[in-house]
Amino acid sequence: MERITLVFFLILILSGNILAKCSEEQININTASMTELDEIIYVGPATATKIIDARPFDSMDDLIRVKGIGNITLDKIKTEGLACVETSEKEKKENNTKELNEEESLSEITLPVTNLNNEIKEIRIIKLNSKDIKDNNSIQENKEGISIEKYANFGLLALGILVLILLFLQRKKDGLE
Repeated sequence: MERITLVFFLILILSGNILAKCSEEQININTASMTELDEIIYVGPATATKIIDARPFDSMDDLIRVKGIGNITLDKIKTEGLACVETSEKEKKENNTKELNEEESLSEITLPVTNLNNEIKEIRIIKLNSKDIKDNNSIQENKEGISIEKYANFGLLALGILVLILLFLQRKKDGLE
């Protein structure tokens, strides 16, 4: 039982890094040419062009944004295992910054408001859509420039180590009694 738990936590800790990498045999949809994309199941020249236009992708699930790729096609592409997504932090930041600068994704309204002392002040209302909120969360960093994702990985690693220590102490306690 303890070995199963240990293996489970090791897989859990390492899976975030393993799933984000492409092997040499796989096709990275963020950098592949039209010819390479055409090798993927259910991707022809027209769909390959749409994929190139929709880049970059953060995960395979983002392919659902491409017109012509639905849930069933996406599942078959994933099952085939030929396609993968690999993107650098720099590419993610550049893409998110570009999207936030587009007028259609962010609108701002300034309204006059009267407070209890009859003073008129202006408030700004910023309208964000769900894509903007997701993009903003994905690029949050602390003052040193470390992304929030890295903190999550460290937290998961710390949790795994804590569980291992507790299992070790439990085993030691059971051996003494």
